[in-house]
Amino acid sequence: MMYRVIFDFGDIEATVFHRSSSRNNEDIVEGAIQQVIYRNFGFPGEPSVNSVEPCPEWEEDETVTEWCCYCEEEVELPNEFKAHECPNCKTTILPCVQCENHKCSNCPLEN
Repeated sequence: MMYRVIFDFGDIEATVFHRSSSRNNEDIVEGAIQQVIYRNFGFPGEPSVNSVEPCPEWEEDETVTEWCCYCEEEVELPNEFKAHECPNCKTTILPCVQCENHKCSNCPLEN
């Protein structure tokens, strides 16, 4: 299920969309934080969480947006957890946005 997690940093709010099989809010929030950190955005201080909401409207998406580190473009990929070919540069890229554990050294698609 896709979730919308809204973080409050005082003078700004940030919304993170996170896909999780867990229904536990703490797990969902932690996954959303790790997703942000994994993308090297960082987290300024300790945010408070305003809400965690299911986004069932996203479940019907047939594609996901992924960043290709080779051509440095955002691309749309089929919503399947497998290696894909970048539609721009034709290099093999992995759908990291769909990964739930973000332990890249143990990536199931590279082993």
